[in-house]
Amino acid sequence: EMAGDMLAREIGLPSISIILNAAGRFTLLAPNTESTMLALEKTKQQINDWLVEISCGEISIGFSHVYASYDDFTPENFIELWEKMGMSGEEVKFQKIDLHRYGGRVAGYLDRFNNELPHPLCPLCGKRPAEEGTEQALPSDDIGPVCGICRDHVLIGSELVRDERKRIYVTHGDSINNNGRGILSKLLFNQYQLFFSSVDGMERLKGAEIIKCWDISMSGTGHATGGVTKKSVSNYVPVYTEDDMKNDAVLETEKSESKKLEMIEEILPGAIKSFHYIAAAALNRKNDGTVSGIDALGILKADVDDLGMLMGCGLPESRFTITRLAVLSRQLNYYFVVYIPYLLASDKRFRDVYTVFSGGDDLFLIGPWNKIYKLVLELRRSFADYVCHNPEIHFSAGITLQKPGTPLNTFAESTEFALEKAKVGNKDRLTMFFETVEWKDMDTLEEIRNKLEAWLRDELITKSMLYRLNRFIEMATTEEQVLNKRQVAIDAMQCLKWRAMFSYSAARNLAKKEKDENRRKQIVEQMMGELVNWLETYRGGLRIPLWNVLYNHR
Repeated sequence: EMAGDMLAREIGLPSISIILNAAGRFTLLAPNTESTMLALEKTKQQINDWLVEISCGEISIGFSHVYASYDDFTPENFIELWEKMGMSGEEVKFQKIDLHRYGGRVAGYLDRFNNELPHPLCPLCGKRPAEEGTEQALPSDDIGPVCGICRDHVLIGSELVRDERKRIYVTHGDSINNNGRGILSKLLFNQYQLFFSSVDGMERLKGAEIIKCWDISMSGTGHATGGVTKKSVSNYVPVYTEDDMKNDAVLETEKSESKKLEMIEEILPGAIKSFHYIAAAALNRKNDGTVSGIDALGILKADVDDLGMLMGCGLPESRFTITRLAVLSRQLNYYFVVYIPYLLASDKRFRDVYTVFSGGDDLFLIGPWNKIYKLVLELRRSFADYVCHNPEIHFSAGITLQKPGTPLNTFAESTEFALEKAKVGNKDRLTMFFETVEWKDMDTLEEIRNKLEAWLRDELITKSMLYRLNRFIEMATTEEQVLNKRQVAIDAMQCLKWRAMFSYSAARNLAKKEKDENRRKQIVEQMMGELVNWLETYRGGLRIPLWNVLYNHR
């Protein structure tokens, strides 16, 4: 956002010259003059000088440009210009670091460390030197000084979700009344200062040159506040309420008594819920007062399939214009940055879901594992409605289950692998429990899950039989692989007898409490027919409804 603003200001253009701005990139329309090119080069160097300094070369921003005439923006020619812009951007990705400017050793790196501090190296990033005056980064953890950049990250992340009546002010230079708190310790790009304030907390802005003012407040009502430009950010995170103080679910977890006590002490109205508490929200309270299920987190990553193809070919050539392209990009972004946070805030089922990221064309959410499963089904339905059930616009998703103590990077890596698996081939699929199924099959698999739940509730099937189904799923899956091979090893043929084994096991374990033999025989035959049909049709995909039932009733 501010990189685009910085370039526009250097050229001398208003912010409306930034035509597109989503998913980590912006597109700016500027006059083809020598001063524009000088401003582009100057801005690129200033921004990357700052990024290289704070990240030692791990972060950079690439700037690409193409030349265009008036005729290039007509519908018949713009598609060629758009392709040229895309190719220019791809070339820049292979030149992320200007080695002539930034190559070689990092001068003075070791000289930045203050060995008089309790820990000279920042305990958060483990890369930059800790600095004095940054203890307020995480006062509750009492970790001492951190680096200025990590301190600013914690400040921004905390302020984005702290107050429902929140605004962001961006000023030029360090002109805000500075008392050491509430503002960045490092000016963004050495130019911009950020100040987070409630609607009535603007005293420190007197005399400051305010460049931007955004209202980022959000509520579950869907009503925006007036008078200030609304800025949609994916800032929904679950916070403790008075009701959570009455919830004894944490006492039912498998944690130690000391950990349970720690979780209870964290429950303060308005504070952000911990991952341990969110995981405990996956437990199910039965009518008799007992609790079942597993306390685990569900990690969801999803993104729109073939976005580049959608943006490049999604509009008819006769209607392929820069304005329609901008609207398409913004409308797609609105689903992730406006609708999804509103859904999480307004729907009681999903209020324990934590937003890591949601914007552009993808999302990364963490919540109780069974709520995440229901959420992804709801997102699939609502996204289809949002795009008017256009079969060419869809998304793929990956879900993994993790314990709350698992490092966040492990969350991201394992779920990214699940998402990549879902996007192999035809895409438009979901991966969960290491199985990938097409979205069109999920409605039926949900019906199967509901039927398994009903059978278990009515005592027509036992938990032990449900666990045995895993073996039959494995054999049915292997059978499909065997039948598709031209040569098969003798040992692999064992899987072909799964039907006989299943019939024997089903006859002994289905409807055991039915006293009427004829009635029991009818029920067993009907259930066996359905189970065999599910195994033959969905094979490994049957694990998704089955494991949902098993994990909810463990």
